[in-house]
Amino acid sequence: MSAAKGWRTKIVIQGSPEDEEMQGSPAQAGQTVFYTRSFPVVDASGNITDDESEVTVKKNGAALNTSEYTLTGATGKIELAAGASDGDVLACSYSTRYALAYGRSGEVTVDGGLEEIYVLNQRTPKEALEGAVKIEGALERFFISRDWVGKVVPDPDGDAGQAAFYVYLYPLGETTGKPCFTVGGVKFGPWTLSVPDPDTPITESLSWKGTSITPGTVS
Repeated sequence: MSAAKGWRTKIVIQGSPEDEEMQGSPAQAGQTVFYTRSFPVVDASGNITDDESEVTVKKNGAALNTSEYTLTGATGKIELAAGASDGDVLACSYSTRYALAYGRSGEVTVDGGLEEIYVLNQRTPKEALEGAVKIEGALERFFISRDWVGKVVPDPDGDAGQAAFYVYLYPLGETTGKPCFTVGGVKFGPWTLSVPDPDTPITESLSWKGTSITPGTVS
């Protein structure tokens, strides 16, 4: 007999926001530092990268040359070589992949939308029909960062809307042959920050909804 203790379940978020207005935009005169709303920034292989060619930065809709900014992929930091003008809008296209190593719990619900149809003066269902399918879940962790809240409000003006992500669920760890689930079209909200009494840890939680779920095994 053997026993194991630890964080076995793994939840991974992956996405590629396009022309997403960065945190810190619109700029103030002389401002050089901005941040992507999700992080870390990764390359095509999913590795954290500081390679400026892996991102596209735009100022007022015009793409900047990679020599005009510096990328710090671990934090999603974009630093301009020259200060922006007051009111400049900075946007970025990039890829992110993030394992929720500090996830305390995760939950997924798939609702097939069954609805009982009743007739007048009848208390038992006459027929059950399928409605809209809902795929939704919730995350919770003992960790606070700008990443989760950044996913809920990615565009202060609401013009671009939220970026869609993939969520990968590994209930028994990312181990070959173990089950996994891929949820597509994921968008997030609401984000909740819980600040209880001094003896209880501060937590944050995040709800999400997706448009598809595919079961499989880890290869």
